[in-house]
Amino acid sequence: MSKKEKIKLLLLPYAGGSGLFYSHWSKYIDEHIILTPVELPGRGLRFKEPLCDNLDKAIDIIFDSVKAEIEDCKYAFFGYCVGTVMVYELFKRIVDNNLREPSNCILCAHPAPNIPKRDKLLEDTSDEELIEEWLRGSRISKEDLNDKEYLKSFFKVWKSDCIMMDSYRFSYPIYKFNCDLTLISGKEDTYFASAELVDEWKNFSNSNCNKYVVDGSHDFLKTNESAVIDVINKVL
Repeated sequence: MSKKEKIKLLLLPYAGGSGLFYSHWSKYIDEHIILTPVELPGRGLRFKEPLCDNLDKAIDIIFDSVKAEIEDCKYAFFGYCVGTVMVYELFKRIVDNNLREPSNCILCAHPAPNIPKRDKLLEDTSDEELIEEWLRGSRISKEDLNDKEYLKSFFKVWKSDCIMMDSYRFSYPIYKFNCDLTLISGKEDTYFASAELVDEWKNFSNSNCNKYVVDGSHDFLKTNESAVIDVINKVL
């Protein structure tokens, strides 16, 4: 069997996440896949930089580093949750600058960016409600949040990402990927798993749009990580 061509996998974080989350994947990802985390300011290796709660500005900040990574090699994107919207907005910049396009995009746990938001607007949400939502999603107790000061910084990052997505407005026309889209959703994820939401992603590709459903809810990246890695190894 011939060896597979090397490919960079640019990894965008989930809400409140960091590129450092993906560092241990190197033990499980096929050797031809070069993991390339994309770090946003205010977290991970860029923790000394101020957080950015505006998506256009965030894309401005990371675009040059992404451009340098993709100029001379085959690559793919991986986006989870809000990372899927970042992938799409980065793709628009790539097309507008006549740069090499991705060979695959793996998009997880989020509907297409033109789907109207179902969430309650932040302006109508109290800080206490936000904290409760974050605690549920992070599986952290309120006692831990009160006792461990560093957890408050994690909440601050997550809240900044929520503000970023709350203010995001999709604009037409749709920029269509000329590569396959790989969609991964959680079987128990009531927000992303519906056929209606998945079908809308098909309108964002001129190629194939393939769906994988894995066990787990919206946080399946943490609870069923091996299934996600299996899909990545399969499609790349």
